[in-house]
Amino acid sequence: MFPTGSPRVALLMLRLSIVAQLHLDTAGRIELPRATALLLALELLCAALAAGLYTPVAVSIGVLLNPVLWMHSSPDRWPQPALVLVNLTILFLIGPGAYSVDARRYGRRVTILTKPQ
Repeated sequence: MFPTGSPRVALLMLRLSIVAQLHLDTAGRIELPRATALLLALELLCAALAAGLYTPVAVSIGVLLNPVLWMHSSPDRWPQPALVLVNLTILFLIGPGAYSVDARRYGRRVTILTKPQ
């Protein structure tokens, strides 16, 4: 489902806010020599989420990556990864929106099911 009108703008803002939350939460916490793969995975995830590319897959990877990012978070900032998890779940349930690569690739289709004759 690729909502149009104001919901498509809201979904774009939701995707961009998740990307910003992921970057703000992990800024300065990941040590590059040790966690280069984690940082690369985070950057690929953020690029896919921002573009709306394979959104259900990107969100699923984000949900799996979130506990790892949570471990790198300081105890006083524990609500941030929890909010990222909530927003990822919302994005998974709603979908990418009309301003996404997924909408351009798959488009709007209507499937009409008929009774067998």
